[in-house]
Amino acid sequence: MPVKYLLTNGNRELRADGIFTWTLPALAAKLSTGKNMLVCPSAGVCAQLCYARSGTYNFSNVKKAHVRNLESIINDPEGWKAQLSNELKAKRYQGGKSVRIHDSGDFFSEQYFLLWLEIAKENPDVFFYAYTTCRHR
Repeated sequence: MPVKYLLTNGNRELRADGIFTWTLPALAAKLSTGKNMLVCPSAGVCAQLCYARSGTYNFSNVKKAHVRNLESIINDPEGWKAQLSNELKAKRYQGGKSVRIHDSGDFFSEQYFLLWLEIAKENPDVFFYAYTTCRHR
């Protein structure tokens, strides 16, 4: 049985550079509970121009995967953090690999942002980066 990773190896360009990605829904999502959630709470004009609200991001299987990622954090944040930190110890992440936090979505809460900080501290050999409009205080 193949290993199930939380991070994907991104698009062709990112893959060639050894960059893995973590993805959430773009802007907003309808959760399996029926509740709507704003995933990019600081989005301004970028919400109208967001590339992640078009193209392959709109495929139903892609949207479901992004919502599944979001719900894994909401339902068990510490379990998600532990699973991801453990995953980052795998051989595929060694040797100068990077993680792009969000090729869609954003830091939707301070707690979520702090989980990523802890993950980065626990994995100093992996380079983490994110493009964000996050304005949490």
